[in-house]
Amino acid sequence: VPEKLPDGYYKGRFGDSDWLGKKFDLKNGTGINVFEKDEQFVFKFYKGKGVVDQNLEVIKIDYNVNKNPWWLRFVLDEIVEIKPDHFLGKIHITFPGLRFTIGYFELTHN
Repeated sequence: VPEKLPDGYYKGRFGDSDWLGKKFDLKNGTGINVFEKDEQFVFKFYKGKGVVDQNLEVIKIDYNVNKNPWWLRFVLDEIVEIKPDHFLGKIHITFPGLRFTIGYFELTHN
């Protein structure tokens, strides 16, 4: 995990989808996903231990926010920096007592 958390727009890559990336607001610890036609699905982000890799410090992207649909509140992304401003991420579903990974994505700044 970098000393400074992400801030600004990060271009995303996730298969063949209309998702373009994420905008991070470091000051408020929040962000939003960017799609081809709009921005939606707000999140909060913070450092913490990995859901699966508990010995690893990660940046958690938490969708358990009142503005989101109920089904999205069970999603928790985790990212790690592999080189400056280049992150790899995991998408987890987190029901009470049940957690599993459903996908992977990439984020790059500039």
